[in-house]
Amino acid sequence: MQGQRIVTDKQFVHPLFEHIVDLYITAQRFTDSDLGVGGVYKALMPLFNCLCVGAGKQVSYSSVDSPIALTRYMVPILIDKQNCVTVCFSGGKDSTALAMKLKEEGKNVYLYFLKGINKSYPDEYKRAEKVASILGLPLYIDEIKLSGKSAFKENPMKNQVVATFALNYAIQHNLGCHIAFGDFTDDTADKAAWDRNWSDTVEMWDAYRSVISSIIPGFQLLTPFKNYTETLAIVSKNQEILENVQGCLAPMRFREHWREQNTKKYGNVLLPNRCGSCWKCCVEYIYLVGQLKGFQIERLGLEDKGYFITHCLRILKSRLSTEHPYIKEVKATKDLHEIYLPGCYIPDLVQCIVYDSL
Repeated sequence: MQGQRIVTDKQFVHPLFEHIVDLYITAQRFTDSDLGVGGVYKALMPLFNCLCVGAGKQVSYSSVDSPIALTRYMVPILIDKQNCVTVCFSGGKDSTALAMKLKEEGKNVYLYFLKGINKSYPDEYKRAEKVASILGLPLYIDEIKLSGKSAFKENPMKNQVVATFALNYAIQHNLGCHIAFGDFTDDTADKAAWDRNWSDTVEMWDAYRSVISSIIPGFQLLTPFKNYTETLAIVSKNQEILENVQGCLAPMRFREHWREQNTKKYGNVLLPNRCGSCWKCCVEYIYLVGQLKGFQIERLGLEDKGYFITHCLRILKSRLSTEHPYIKEVKATKDLHEIYLPGCYIPDLVQCIVYDSL
């Protein structure tokens, strides 16, 4: 099959791990346009299920010449490592908030970064190193290469592949079998208000838990946050963290240009490393201005600009799916200011989306 492949010489602790990584290319058979909302998830589930079989049973897999018993043995895990957690870390707000939360809870936190999985962000690891240094947590940078082109902006198996490499690292380095990922419990396939990355969804993670638990009974995957607002609330408490986290979705080749244009037009409205034109930058600004007091905004070097909020709302409005029940009313609103709450910077309907659907 033609498509994007993962190139690695990694030795896996169990053959099941290798076949989960193989699903990265298998997933490229499916597209949202072909299958619709939830279709990618539904198409991948039979492939997940064929991996998750009882011990000793034979399974066939599309990339394997002959059937193999993937669950013919369990992966031994040391009991005394139950307090260790390996965080799949990018240096972004979600994984940073996750590391902060687990550290505060007294966990032994280890950060894992998989270099090469995001071609659009080749220098992302530098940001991860900076944030890890501020957090005072150990960071391991692993590396793979992607070969070929993908039909997806983001592969439906990307996060599960990252989790598999992280878990493999944790087991090989005697760090237990608990990993954590900065995805959200509200992020279900039927709440596709935003451009959905299928590997983020609850359904994909539930399937992944089932597969891994078939060989590692003590496996835990921690995704403790409900939505994006909860991670913003944590990182915004620490100015140094907030200014250094990877807070933007714009590819590196566009980010500085978009940032320069928005700063020229709107003034000092952006934190470092923000473009001001992706939905994450827009949600962040609306949240900060709506939740922080004036002196806190000034301390961050930001200006409270109502017309930049209007710009942010336009960006958010353009990204929303017309099929989402909240969105039909927003799309029908001609004047963006009609959806403002009096005396509040958080728009009513956008608040529903930002707080409940991200």
